[in-house]
Amino acid sequence: MPRRKPARFPNLKGVGVDLVDALRIQTLIRRHKRSACGRILTAEEKRVWRLKRYSSLVYSKFFAAKESLFKALNRSGLGMDGFQSMQIRLRGRSQFYAALKSQNGDFKQGHEGRFFIFRKRWIAAQVRIWN
Repeated sequence: MPRRKPARFPNLKGVGVDLVDALRIQTLIRRHKRSACGRILTAEEKRVWRLKRYSSLVYSKFFAAKESLFKALNRSGLGMDGFQSMQIRLRGRSQFYAALKSQNGDFKQGHEGRFFIFRKRWIAAQVRIWN
């Protein structure tokens, strides 16, 4: 009997998961809205957050997605840009697309992720990076 060729699957390079308490984020926003927004969100993310009426749930999604991407990349640092070097695009209620800033300033190298929301308080984000 002839041997089957193994199926070709992309290699899993990294997995990142993060859990955020939306109530803590709400407190952070109340106390430090401008500085918290400026450090974490890109211009596009700020626009989306503004359209969603500065929702703590939306901010929590951005934060959890960026943390999970950071963990999946297994990086000790992101340089001077920090979270500004990551851009999250929300796709419906439970998915997102994460991109990294390239050297020329464009966002590319996209990765897909998922959100899990528990009792409208706990937001978990998961991202997998494939070769």
